[in-house]
Amino acid sequence: MFRSKTFFTLFLFALICTGSWASDSIPVALSFKTYIKIVKEFHPISKQANISNNIAKLEIKRSRGTFDPLIHSDYTRKTYAGKLYYGYFDNYLKVPAWIGDFSAGYEDNTGLYQNPTDYTPDGGLGYIGYTLPVGQGMIIDYRRAAIKQARLMSKMGEAEKQKALNKLIYDASYAYWDWYFAYQKFLAIKNSLANAVQNFNMVKAVISVGDASLIDSVESSLLMYERTADLQQANTDMLNLQLIASNFIWDEKEMPREMVSGLMPVPDSTFLQIDHALSAQFIENALPAHPDLTKMKLKLSSLTIDKRLARDYLLPNFDVTGKFLTNSFTSIPNNITSSDYISDNNKIIITLNQPLFVRKERAKFKETKLKIEQVNWEQQYLKVETTNQIRISQNKLNNSIKNKVTQQLATANYIKVRNAEVLKYNAGEGSLLKINFYDSKAIEATLKSIKVNTEVFKAYCELYYKAGRMEELIPF
Repeated sequence: MFRSKTFFTLFLFALICTGSWASDSIPVALSFKTYIKIVKEFHPISKQANISNNIAKLEIKRSRGTFDPLIHSDYTRKTYAGKLYYGYFDNYLKVPAWIGDFSAGYEDNTGLYQNPTDYTPDGGLGYIGYTLPVGQGMIIDYRRAAIKQARLMSKMGEAEKQKALNKLIYDASYAYWDWYFAYQKFLAIKNSLANAVQNFNMVKAVISVGDASLIDSVESSLLMYERTADLQQANTDMLNLQLIASNFIWDEKEMPREMVSGLMPVPDSTFLQIDHALSAQFIENALPAHPDLTKMKLKLSSLTIDKRLARDYLLPNFDVTGKFLTNSFTSIPNNITSSDYISDNNKIIITLNQPLFVRKERAKFKETKLKIEQVNWEQQYLKVETTNQIRISQNKLNNSIKNKVTQQLATANYIKVRNAEVLKYNAGEGSLLKINFYDSKAIEATLKSIKVNTEVFKAYCELYYKAGRMEELIPF
């Protein structure tokens, strides 16, 4: 993993100390791999994605709080006219289980007018009990549903993090390749200007020996001035696009950094795996881990939990609570294991609570079923759409690769023809008009070749973005 902050600091120091294009200093190469690794390591969006993921994990911890043990203590006392009417002391510990609840408590009630059902022996009465949901809550309840939903939320947080990082790396990669194209365009026009200056000097030499008219020098100077203007515009475009690429560069102190003009973007085509990217296996591997499809799958799982919970609410709310009672707190009675002792020292509570028509519950169940059906259709459509988007990107990449080869051949031929015309002109047979024409064609073809070459890199990055696998583009 790219963790060397020392390297990053030294790298930025090197950038700051590098000279501008106007100087004679050697440009510092900034490879695409290094650029993307810096973005992934230090960009705020990358860190925000990690925070969002941590928040989702806290949802699991919060949902587990519904299973936290509960301590309850209550004391109620009434005195009047010097008499203790009643004094109720109830203290218990409730421990939620995966199904039902365990409880242990102690009651000590006194007074002349206490409710007879609340009488306790001297020294109080202790109990250990368990509540079992026989109907509603047996298969699933809101506590178990909350934990399962929180686990899904954690996974959804991972998918959201992956989606955010995919978008970040995709935008950064496009900014880098735009900058790369502008840089290569600047170099190409700079080279064309050098050729125009060389042609102008050549024409002046021919004029000096009387083999050409003065108008030839004017004609050759036009191309030189045109290339000078083009170079100035190319330099401005390059610097502006470099600034845009700088938007994605932050340091280890969470401060934005601006890349100076002495940097040189390099193709760094070693990360390209064309055969793998164009294969059918690429799509098969991408779909299961695609963040959008993962989120849709998790959404469907969440609705399935809602459906199970809604179905559970259709069952009768029927609970059975059994409590074992004892007033012996210092020693265990000898006959505690006998059935007679247990049958004479217990408390049974049976609770039934159920709406007659369960209209709200039935509506909720049907609503959840319809939502599941809706998401199922949405999931199928998204899968088809994603698959086709990946195939479109594969076709785009494949076409860019073919165009790159064709355009390179055309560019090489234009340069050969231009150079041949220069040789013919020096021999007194060529035409300056043809030299200028083929020089213009050569620079057009060169710029087109640079654009097509850049499109290969862009199409490759776009393919990984459509597949939801931008993090695998430049592995750490």
